[in-house]
Amino acid sequence: MLAGACAALALGAVPWGWSLYLRGARVADFAFGRLPGWPFRAYVLLTVAGIGPLGASLVMGSRVALGWLTVGLDALSSRSMG
Repeated sequence: MLAGACAALALGAVPWGWSLYLRGARVADFAFGRLPGWPFRAYVLLTVAGIGPLGASLVMGSRVALGWLTVGLDALSSRSMG
């Protein structure tokens, strides 16, 4: 489960990097909202998808309170995206 969480978070870093590159390379397009939105959306979805299993693996390990906090906050953020 932890490996899946790490994979989702690592995959989310790729579109985040692309989004940052576009923001820096095309500042005027970023300022006027003309950049594509999919890199940021992909980053957010992959990050939220990775935080859930991360919290679950913390619950099963020695960091139970931190795990429940992570799972709860992930559920809240997932709910606010829908």
